[in-house]
Amino acid sequence: MRQFSIIFMDLVMPGMNGEEAAARILSSGVETPIVAVTGNIVRGSDGNTLKSVGIHNVLMKPVDRTAANDLCRQLLGKESPNSVGLVEAQKPAKAGLGSMFSKDK
Repeated sequence: MRQFSIIFMDLVMPGMNGEEAAARILSSGVETPIVAVTGNIVRGSDGNTLKSVGIHNVLMKPVDRTAANDLCRQLLGKESPNSVGLVEAQKPAKAGLGSMFSKDK
């Protein structure tokens, strides 16, 4: 099975919501941190429920690149944005993903 350092997951998906997906991932023994990505302020602010199903953090849409990079560094235990595994995160977003990110500050 392929291993990932962080799982980013929307809370609203067809067929299964993010809470159910996170609970299934957690119950399968995966210990990878799960980050919910959502534009739904009500669901995104319900930290106790999200943590109870295995979601470690929440990023609100539009995602701020600096906040996302800081969260990745925190979850991966990296201090420098140039640390191995974070170089890709600093490249510009590919076409079609730009609307997901807010403008850099």
